[in-house]
Amino acid sequence: MHSTTLMPSKYLRWLVRWQKVIVTEDGLTVILLNKTLSYPWQSQAVPPSISSNTPLSSFTVWDEHGAVSFYCPNRERLEFIKQYQSLWSQVHGPRICLQANRIEKKLAYHYLTLQTFNELKAFSISLLKPWKTWWRQAQLEKALVNALETLEEISDWSLDDAEQFKQAFEGHYLTEFATFFDNIESQPLTRAQRLACIRQEKCQLLLAAAGSGKTSVMIARAGYLVAARFAQPAEILLLAFGNDAANEMQTRLANNDYTNGIKAQTFHSLALMIVSKVEGKAPTVTPLCTDQEKKLSFFAQCALTISKIPQHLTLFRRFIERHELLIGKLESSFGHGEIRTWLESRSGKLCVRLIVDMVTTFKEFRVTEPVEKLHIAFPEDYEFISLFFTEYQWNLQNSNSIDFTDMLDRAISYLESGKYIAPWCHLLVDEFQDISRSRAKLLHMLQGRGKFPQLFAVGDDWQAIYRFSGSDLTFTTKFTQKFANAKVFALDKTFRFHERLLRVSSDFVTRNPTQCVKALNSMNSEVYEPVKLLSHGPDAMDSLSVVIEQLQCLANDAKVDRKTSVLFVARFSKDLPTSSHLKAWLSRFNHFTFNALTVHAAKGQEADYCFVMGLRSGLRGFPCSRPVAPFLDALLPECESYPHAEERRLFYVALTRARKQTILFYDALNPSEFISEMRDSLDSEKMLVTAQASD
Repeated sequence: MHSTTLMPSKYLRWLVRWQKVIVTEDGLTVILLNKTLSYPWQSQAVPPSISSNTPLSSFTVWDEHGAVSFYCPNRERLEFIKQYQSLWSQVHGPRICLQANRIEKKLAYHYLTLQTFNELKAFSISLLKPWKTWWRQAQLEKALVNALETLEEISDWSLDDAEQFKQAFEGHYLTEFATFFDNIESQPLTRAQRLACIRQEKCQLLLAAAGSGKTSVMIARAGYLVAARFAQPAEILLLAFGNDAANEMQTRLANNDYTNGIKAQTFHSLALMIVSKVEGKAPTVTPLCTDQEKKLSFFAQCALTISKIPQHLTLFRRFIERHELLIGKLESSFGHGEIRTWLESRSGKLCVRLIVDMVTTFKEFRVTEPVEKLHIAFPEDYEFISLFFTEYQWNLQNSNSIDFTDMLDRAISYLESGKYIAPWCHLLVDEFQDISRSRAKLLHMLQGRGKFPQLFAVGDDWQAIYRFSGSDLTFTTKFTQKFANAKVFALDKTFRFHERLLRVSSDFVTRNPTQCVKALNSMNSEVYEPVKLLSHGPDAMDSLSVVIEQLQCLANDAKVDRKTSVLFVARFSKDLPTSSHLKAWLSRFNHFTFNALTVHAAKGQEADYCFVMGLRSGLRGFPCSRPVAPFLDALLPECESYPHAEERRLFYVALTRARKQTILFYDALNPSEFISEMRDSLDSEKMLVTAQASD
């Protein structure tokens, strides 16, 4: 076995405490006067260091027990250290080559997320640390030198370097999967849509404006992950909010070879599955979840039961008085004997509906927030609603059933405790702007357990219209603060409507400065007047007569297609034409198709022409100025300071249902305040069109 021996000179042997140091292929041996110390190469994570101190040098060796120093003559240290480093690198070099190779493979076949960038850079620095002061002067094998150069390059990377690497990665996969992206959906995907599929940040939000093809991106991304072998179908989960959306996605997934086998679920069905897996059987879901009439009837019965106790009846009366604007003025007599009759009145029904909203939201609130602050801020409302909440919980317990909130709460608990391990590597979430605090907590738990999946969220803060049901817009507008290692991107084209309608609607919604700015263009080159304003009298028949006149104008227009679709939308259903009206108009204009929906229900729908009804001011106008009960408001996500922020977004949804033109029908004597704003937007748009024409 080859060895190198270092001995102190006869002049210095009385000054140093060692007699001999021997370097072999097995390690370092130090012979002292009364004992021998051995340092195998495997135990030495760091090579020796020399600190010059003429005429002696401090020679330091590190092992798992710490550092040991010896003094040696300067004239002999260079050859000794050279041999030492050579043998040390033969033992530790293969690990460096292996780790560098793994890093190169990860970079070649995985997207460089912000989290991965930080991890690889930190790992490379730690691997390089024992080598960085001497390896370039040492005589090392070529493979080891290449590995160390790779680590040095990565340890010196800046964010700009990482961005250039990502762009090269994206360019490679854009080319390699060009045919895939051309054919995965009925129309070839745009460049922005393709990049949304390729990018794989740990947490990624894709802002997708109205008509920009977000569902196509969801399906294409799922297919790309399988086609590029980043995931198996069973490792991908698509999440939607409603059954209709989940079923539509499931159908589209099943009709594609790449996506067949990928599952689409609602949050509630996912939570139910987790609970069933852990508990060994599916729990019974109370019919009060899905039958609103049955739920209202149950709480009306609770009101009768609670009001039998005098102090509870007093709480009931004071609750009604506090919410007089929402319920109506209470008659002077309100004893237990009159409760049943009162509950059947309009005011009574409104009161029960308000109680149901408060109890439902209160239960949702308890999943993620402390309730003590509510007890302090609203002592009487808290006490009164707690009575109904207790009755509701007793009903669930007695019937051995759970509701939707219980599903989410239990699923979160089972994930947090490790009783359920999520099998997914990729979570794709639709309509992310509608996410609630409990659903967001479920996503955090899914990401923090199991395979630590990537989150890909698609949403549009311009269409966030469900705060009243618990949706928290800040998870979208503050995405990078709510989720770690997050990035936000946006689709840049809409396929639904033309450029002029795009400009008018975007100008309107972005007057609220908290809305995310999106650089959008239209794929529709047709030219139409974007928005038309039509006034009518205060009577309902006045608005219907103006509608008929407009339908006749469309029917007489030679440019109008013979298979034209018309969608009627309104803030409240009472402002929509009835089914008998639609039937009569269908008979008269038989080359048209008609549909009538509230704006909330119309989200996701489109037609050639959209008729927006009920544009007046007031409590039941558009924007709706009906107040929210303070206790209920405190249970919901924080309200925005910008005036009518959510109503503006709701109006934006109404504006963007049309492919060709949106027609606004407003009360001439009591117009919606949005009408004057639309006039301003239309004037600005006309000036822009005129300027473009002159250019």
